[in-house]
Amino acid sequence: MNSRLRVFLVALVTLSASASQIEPMKLSELTDRASLVVIGTVVGSKTTPDTRGFTETIVTVKIAKVMKGAYARPYLRIRTRSGLVFFDRHLAVGDGGVLFLKSSTNDAFEAAYPGSFALFQQGTFTTAK
Repeated sequence: MNSRLRVFLVALVTLSASASQIEPMKLSELTDRASLVVIGTVVGSKTTPDTRGFTETIVTVKIAKVMKGAYARPYLRIRTRSGLVFFDRHLAVGDGGVLFLKSSTNDAFEAAYPGSFALFQQGTFTTAK
């Protein structure tokens, strides 16, 4: 392997490693970034590839309580993506917790910041009123 290629590959790996880290954030800052904070449970999930080759999942969440923001419907949709450049947490049917959200596309929401879904152990709590 020639030396230019070796230098390029080392630089690429170094940049990729530093670019793939999520910076810690204060909980108060996360709350400020979120336009909507809810407690809810995932009741549905549909995964499809997007036009760029990444995977997009739309989950349906049954809302137990709105903690911040205004949302009057009993359900909302959250868009998550996966691939080399996305750090969205995977949400599965039955997952429940506190979700810090911001508006996304097509009347859906997304994570206000990577890792901003605080999930409870499945089966511990329900959204039944």
